[in-house]
Amino acid sequence: MGKRLYPLNLAKEYPLLKQHIATKTISGKKDLLQKDYGDDLDCTLTCLAFIFGADKYYDIERFAKKRAYDGKRWGTIPTTVKAIMRDCLKEFKMEGTCKSAYGKGIGWNFNKIRKLVDNGTYAVLNIWKDGRDYYFNHSVTVIGYVEYSNGQFITVYDNWNHGVSYIDYKKLSVISSINWYEKKAEGGD
Repeated sequence: MGKRLYPLNLAKEYPLLKQHIATKTISGKKDLLQKDYGDDLDCTLTCLAFIFGADKYYDIERFAKKRAYDGKRWGTIPTTVKAIMRDCLKEFKMEGTCKSAYGKGIGWNFNKIRKLVDNGTYAVLNIWKDGRDYYFNHSVTVIGYVEYSNGQFITVYDNWNHGVSYIDYKKLSVISSINWYEKKAEGGD
């Protein structure tokens, strides 16, 4: 198993990074650890609890169980995350639209991550493989990005560790998806 990539070991693992272009992180919310909630395979639910509120975890779990979630055997099926998010919006009386994109480089790319973060929108990133042998079949919450002229990194709360972790966008498997909700604009339709 690979090592966690985090701010203190980025330069050591990537010594050839060149010109820094941008860093952006959505601040203001404390990370959550999945060990503090339901079953072992509740990484997606922990991400959703981060987005919708930790106090809503067990409601989110109830919605997920209606959509084939099993926290002891396989966790959440990535194609059901958008529907679970819609259930959350309805139950919690929130206005907005749930969206998803499947396949890195096909349905979503680093520019999409940048736009979401720049707009203050968290996303759930469902990962098959991270390309560094650290994450496998795991979900994390996207909270930012770091970009260099020769490297792009997604900043996440990974539900396993306190603090931020990075995912090397270029190494991330194409078999991945992102899910997010866009709040209804004030005074908009």
